[in-house]
Amino acid sequence: MALSEQVYRKLFVEEKKILNDYEFSRAVREAGDANRPLNQVLIEHAYLSPSQFLQLLADHFQVPPSDLKVGVIDYDILIKVPEDFAGQHLAVAFGVEGDAIKVALEDPSNHEVLDQLRDILQQPIATYVASEYSIRRALVLYRGDLTRQIREVVTKIESHPPADEKIADETVELLSSVIETAVLLDTSDVHIEQYESEVIVRFRIDGQLRTVATVPKRMSPSILARLKVISELKVDQTRLPQDGRFTQVIKGQEVNFRISTVPTLWGEKVVLRVLPREAHLFDLHNLGLLDKDLRLIESYLKRPHGMILVTGPTGSGKTTTLYACLQEIGNDRIDLVNINTIEDPVEYTMPRINQIQTQAEINLTFASGLRALLRQDPDIIMVGEIRDEETADFAVRSALVGRLVLSSLHTNDSTSTIIRLLDMGIEPYLISSTLVLIITQRLARRLCPYCRIPYSPDDKVLNELAVNHDLEANLAALRERQVIDESYIDNLQFYQAKGCKRCNGQGYSGRTGIYEILPITDNLQTAINSREDNNKIRSIALQEGMKTMFNDGMVKILKGEIDLPELLRVAYS
Repeated sequence: MALSEQVYRKLFVEEKKILNDYEFSRAVREAGDANRPLNQVLIEHAYLSPSQFLQLLADHFQVPPSDLKVGVIDYDILIKVPEDFAGQHLAVAFGVEGDAIKVALEDPSNHEVLDQLRDILQQPIATYVASEYSIRRALVLYRGDLTRQIREVVTKIESHPPADEKIADETVELLSSVIETAVLLDTSDVHIEQYESEVIVRFRIDGQLRTVATVPKRMSPSILARLKVISELKVDQTRLPQDGRFTQVIKGQEVNFRISTVPTLWGEKVVLRVLPREAHLFDLHNLGLLDKDLRLIESYLKRPHGMILVTGPTGSGKTTTLYACLQEIGNDRIDLVNINTIEDPVEYTMPRINQIQTQAEINLTFASGLRALLRQDPDIIMVGEIRDEETADFAVRSALVGRLVLSSLHTNDSTSTIIRLLDMGIEPYLISSTLVLIITQRLARRLCPYCRIPYSPDDKVLNELAVNHDLEANLAALRERQVIDESYIDNLQFYQAKGCKRCNGQGYSGRTGIYEILPITDNLQTAINSREDNNKIRSIALQEGMKTMFNDGMVKILKGEIDLPELLRVAYS
């Protein structure tokens, strides 16, 4: 059963003093009026990330936390507890710890439930705490292979005649199954693609597309119509691209979806971006930053002015890092600062932050919106992306007059970001006096911790690393900068993917960031003012201790977080 209002009051008001009585009562009323879970509303009102909220529960109950992601749950252990009991008491058995079964509950203080679990399992229990949403999401795994549910719906559709009158009901059932499964599998995008004789449904999970179902072509008109209706798009417009949004409640959790349609040769293609409100990634501590890098970024976010740029190619997680930075600022100073953003589009709504959506049709662009924001007494401004000279100029001048500006830019590494700004026509003295930090990043698939296996690369691979990537120099840089215990470097242990039930045989579970972080020092400011080229600027950055993305990736290889092919895929040198 879910935690009571009294428990939350004790936690938020009496113990942690995060909210006062009035603020807590207002959150309770809002949850009741909107028919939303109280814990979701409290997270927003307290300006906490879900991981911070989970840690609060863990501190309160004095047990370790678990986010119960699909990859950490052992199906054979899960089904040891009857589904009815697990659902009634919000208790999930998810793994083994020595001789004990690991069990996650929202209320680990319920001794009656714990006693019943010991009787059921006939083993000791290692108690964990998890959020109500995480537990309800995990309960769906009692069905077995989640993607099989979609295939079963498709099989049922295929067994009906083409002119079946139930096509509308079947469409609703199919889309509900697709959407729910996508959310539960932490899918970032759902692709519904039309071809000559079939419709393909694919999920992008951990950056990789996977086909989950092939749907009869006759279903495409009803699928498109249904999606357009719930997204408030024009149903009869099939020749032009359209964009929209809709929200659905999945296992008690509100999930936003951004929809994009484009006409193709065989019909319209649809892509759904999945945007869960429980944005567990918006926490700098969960992005894969090394401790030294994390402390460095946190120190720069405390500055009253300057410009911080997050760079990398499309799909490298720049927006997530920007949101995590805003979350970090808000954790300490949300009552003291005025935070504003201008984005295209607004992917996630954040409490107590003024977010502006660009609208090109009425000339509300990044540049015009930024110009207006400067008259709104801002302390911190986040510009979704610097795309042109005008936006770059306004961003730089905003930082120059005493604002902290965060934005993103498409560049391949940290030092080329400076060259890009110069190419945009920004004067060197403006760049050197405002730009304070550059964060360049990529996303790499994380090895499944349950089935990764150690191995020794053959001589051919080691020779390639030595010749093409200067392995010895990279390892020497790690020693010099002391970003990893030297025992890892001495052992030089590599790991590779294998595949197991917990990772659906993929060998990977989730993604982590690979980072190159460049503080703008006095020597770099001098080089910028002298319009030095990229090679010279990079040479100065390396002399002053910059850790490259390849260095950062090597740390994660030696710790067994990623494998060598992933590093070579995302960070060549």
